Amino acid sequence: MARTAPKAHRIPQIPPLHHDIQHYPQAVLRWAREGAWMPKSQMLLSRHSQPADAILFVHGWGGKAAKTWEAFPQFASTIPAASKADILFLEYPSLQSQVPFCAAQLRRFLIDLVRDPVGCIIDASLPLSAPKRPKTIRYRRIFVIAHSMGAVVARRALMDLDQSQLNGFTDQELDKFHLLFFAPAHSGSEIPLLISSGLGLDFLPGAKAIASAMRIYYQSLRDLEVGSGFLEKLAADCQKLRDTRLKRQASIRHLRAAVYHAHNDRVVSQNDFDQDPPFQPVMNQNHRSICKPNETYREPLEALHALLAL
Repeated sequence: MARTAPKAHRIPQIPPLHHDIQHYPQAVLRWAREGAWMPKSQMLLSRHSQPADAILFVHGWGGKAAKTWEAFPQFASTIPAASKADILFLEYPSLQSQVPFCAAQLRRFLIDLVRDPVGCIIDASLPLSAPKRPKTIRYRRIFVIAHSMGAVVARRALMDLDQSQLNGFTDQELDKFHLLFFAPAHSGSEIPLLISSGLGLDFLPGAKAIASAMRIYYQSLRDLEVGSGFLEKLAADCQKLRDTRLKRQASIRHLRAAVYHAHNDRVVSQNDFDQDPPFQPVMNQNHRSICKPNETYREPLEALHALLAL
């Protein structure tokens, strides 16, 4: 008897966000100390009164909260653990601001997300009709999902919160963090290609030449170039923190990331960073598409699902 070929597995069609019973409709993230730094950030707040987890998405150079992570708001509802978490999509001025400044601002946001999420973020972001959450709620786990420059910003912010004697995180606070990076720039990038990819110019003939001419306008780029002083210090600080923490038998979870790199990525160096696990190779994707799941490309969703299952 002839055997019937198995049907290809497809991600089910997801209804519009306003039909999602697990989250309130996607809305503007309102941070008490935002100061016009990231006014276009978005969030999906769980309808659960006390969600245990927060999932934080951080885009790369030239990225946008909606465009970089365009598929995740819909597909997150296919992952039960994600459907019960607050999901935040940060949008920050990656073109105008230098990487250390972005990291410093993210550091301030993480302090509020860990120590007073309801008072500083949730209360102002909930729909007016939604019941208020208890002020004492704290997240048990915080997952940072970052692309390209966003991985560098996240690493620097967490390292600074580890090192800081003033308002830094405790070991218990740092152990809340789990990191998942797509095409991270933490080992450096090819600047003209980063510009053309970040600005969506890479499909144009001569895009690399155009980007080379534009590099003088973007201050953040020098921090991301292969061999830059900023990246060398990032690697040195990570090694120092790791060694110090291991000597006193403290967790290094916030210093290690699950990393995914694309076969067709010519933008970032794919060298492993410090003691991250070996990266996962992804075929048939490039620097921009690696973090965009669809009905046939499942790796980003599977990576998030694996992280949430830990």
